[in-house]
Amino acid sequence: MTEYPCADRDNGEFRHASGLLATGVSVVSTAGPAGSGGQTVSAMSVASYDPAMLLVCVNRRSPINDLVRANGTFCVNALAAHHSPVADSFAGRPRPGYAAWDFSCGEWDTSGARSPRLLDAVAVFDCVVAQIVPAGSHFVYLGAVSSTRHRTNPPLAYTGHRYHRLAVLTERASA
Repeated sequence: MTEYPCADRDNGEFRHASGLLATGVSVVSTAGPAGSGGQTVSAMSVASYDPAMLLVCVNRRSPINDLVRANGTFCVNALAAHHSPVADSFAGRPRPGYAAWDFSCGEWDTSGARSPRLLDAVAVFDCVVAQIVPAGSHFVYLGAVSSTRHRTNPPLAYTGHRYHRLAVLTERASA
C-alpha cells in the first residue's frame, strides 16, 4: 500500500483514492416556495437511527443549495441499478433525449407539498433540514427524516468513475 502525506493540497491522490470506494447513488430533490430542483450525490449516509436522520453532501457549486436552504426540506432518492440516466441528468450530464436537472428523466411524484420522489427508487427519505455544515468544497445537510418508502430494486453503485450493479458474493447463513 502506498502512503501519501495528508497535506495533499491539490487533492489529486485523495480524489483518486476516494474514487476507488464504492458508494450508492442518490438524487437529492427539493420543492417549495423557492422552487424545485435536484442533484446527484454519492455521499449519503444514515447519521442516526433514534431519531431518524440522514446526512448528504452537496457540492457548493450546485444550484440546489439555495433551494434546499430556502425550502427547508429535501428528499433523498436512492437510485436503482436501472437509473443511470437519472443520475447523469441530475449530475448535469444528460443523455440524448434528456435534459439536465429535469424531472422528465424518470417517473416522479411531484404532487403535494413535499419534494419530488422517484417512484421506483430503492428508498425515498423525506427530510426536514436540521443543520447545514460548511465542509470545504461541500455543504453537509443533516436531515430529520419525516417519512420513508422503499422497494426491493437492486441499488445503483458508483466506483472508479463508473456505475455498477451489485452482485451477491456469498449467501448469508441461516440462523
